Amino acid sequence: MQEGKVDGMTFDGTGSGTSKSPVSRMNEGSIPTPYLGELVVGYMDI
Repeated sequence: MQEGKVDGMTFDGTGSGTSKSPVSRMNEGSIPTPYLGELVVGYMDI
């Protein structure tokens, strides 16, 4: 198995969906940016 390294990753905490998403689901699947930042830092292995 080969291992790779990640050069960069983007996390977007804004609430919205694609133009194809039902209106009722537009803001249901997001985590607000401050909470998302805490989760990401908690999962980082640094």
